[in-house]
Amino acid sequence: MSNSSLSLKRLNLYAAHLVVFLIPFEQKPLVWALLLFSVLNLITYSWSTRVHYYKKRALFIWLFSLYFFAHLVSLIHSNDTATALNDLESKLSLLLIPWVILTCNIINKYTLLELLKTFVYGVVGASVISFIYAGLMYLRTENIYSFYYAGLSYYHHVGYFALYVNFAISILIVFIIHYRNKIRILDYALLAFLIITVYQLSSRMGIIVMSFLIAFGAIYLAFPKIRYKNPALAFGLVILFSGVFIYFSTTQVDRFKSVKTELTETKTQSSSGSRLLLWQYSLDLIKEKPFLGYGTGDVKKVLMEKWESEEFHYALKKELNPHNQFLQTTLSTGTLGLLCLLGAFFVPLKFRKRHTNILYVLFIMNILMNAMTESILERQDGIIFYSLFNVFLYFTYAD
Repeated sequence: MSNSSLSLKRLNLYAAHLVVFLIPFEQKPLVWALLLFSVLNLITYSWSTRVHYYKKRALFIWLFSLYFFAHLVSLIHSNDTATALNDLESKLSLLLIPWVILTCNIINKYTLLELLKTFVYGVVGASVISFIYAGLMYLRTENIYSFYYAGLSYYHHVGYFALYVNFAISILIVFIIHYRNKIRILDYALLAFLIITVYQLSSRMGIIVMSFLIAFGAIYLAFPKIRYKNPALAFGLVILFSGVFIYFSTTQVDRFKSVKTELTETKTQSSSGSRLLLWQYSLDLIKEKPFLGYGTGDVKKVLMEKWESEEFHYALKKELNPHNQFLQTTLSTGTLGLLCLLGAFFVPLKFRKRHTNILYVLFIMNILMNAMTESILERQDGIIFYSLFNVFLYFTYAD
């Protein structure tokens, strides 16, 4: 291999590190970094190399990009073509990333470890900056809520930032498990800091996911042989530990304390209470067009008309989407899109379960749980994160 080829590959790998580091930060620099990585990748790897890896991975390249094609099909029956095209542009990463990355071997079991470390450092860096900003706001306003919820999430919506932090926690837990015979102080220190960050962010789903991750790590380390003797028992212990952890969390975190009141007394004027109606009315709309949906260009208009007809002023004023990715997908693209989405989540786990590492399972669990309460693939914050790490993690066992 020539020196120029090696230099290009090294430069392309550096660009990959830049991309994963920037994920927890601003989206505009991330998009430019992703573009740089893609261009370098296309220049670096030959056509014969891409054909070789395409033949090995064709099933998953198509599987991971079919969701984009479902949105392309929905363009045909969208009346608002301009909006539909904008939606396709925002989801372009779902198509390009599998085809670019999986047709080469830049990401493999040797390069992924360092990329995961880079992502953790990026999340820690974004968290530190967020705490510093919150501290400055507290000095100005003397409002303790500067360290709480949206006040702490400087770069992203709280739900997305908690998603990133929880994935960084997953990485650290896997590192700790892998090196369980050796105490690596930095891993434990960063884990403690990120757990505190999730609590301060006070994203309900974020805390639930974190509780599961902590329970999983504790059980794996305390009972390393259980998972071999009786996987069902191990899973049951994870659920038990998670339940206890969440129970004590609800007595301490205001966001959990308010849920019961919001659901019963202020149903249409709160985040928690409104979700029930968002889901109910979305299901009503799905029943009218279950197979093709309303089209990606028209779905927002249809939702706003539904909120108005039901006098759901809270959702109408805030222009809320269904806050559930599965409902959002079915409304936009119908059953076809939903099947493509579910296939991308679950088929890899079935076909490659013996080779799939536990971090990929934790990643998918994190995505699925957040998709239950947020339309996470409707914004670049979720699209790029999912697209990248889905393909990064799934083929770590390969050459």
